[in-house]
Amino acid sequence: MKKNLIALLIVALVSVGLFADPVTANDSFTVTTSICGINNMKVTTTAVGTENKTYSQLADFSNYAINSASDLSPSAPIAYLSTQTNNRNGYKISLTVTAMKSTPTSGAVSYINYTIFLGADTVGQKTDDGTAKTKSDVIEQGALGGLTEKSYPIKITVDADEYAAAVEGSYTGTVTFNYTAL
Repeated sequence: MKKNLIALLIVALVSVGLFADPVTANDSFTVTTSICGINNMKVTTTAVGTENKTYSQLADFSNYAINSASDLSPSAPIAYLSTQTNNRNGYKISLTVTAMKSTPTSGAVSYINYTIFLGADTVGQKTDDGTAKTKSDVIEQGALGGLTEKSYPIKITVDADEYAAAVEGSYTGTVTFNYTAL
């Protein structure tokens, strides 16, 4: 009977070991973040990458003074439109221009027209006296894979005949760049 009892205990122990559930444990956590959109644009004196400069290191440009006939159609860009963006879908840039205008205290308003060229655009947008002119989608940047900094040259050609025939006075025109995130 002693042998039967030992055999029964061995069978019972083996059976419990065979049918016992294995112990498992799992746990986890989630890593998340949110990246804000960066859609910056400014007119600068130099381009991104010039002297290894980044967007934040570029100096602002605000005024192009025409002092002589040699300033009417410079061969080099007068400034750069610089962008910094992480917009996944890209962006478009259009521009609006107004002619240089002189408003005297008496007499008629006078204008000097000019044409602005942005980036690789060879047609440009010409001003038309007192009417603002807009050129849409001059720059079209497609999808981006990360933070991107670019500069586009700005060139100008002033109407030489109007400049030569202009009446005395101070003239001011405005070029406005419009950035649209896609």
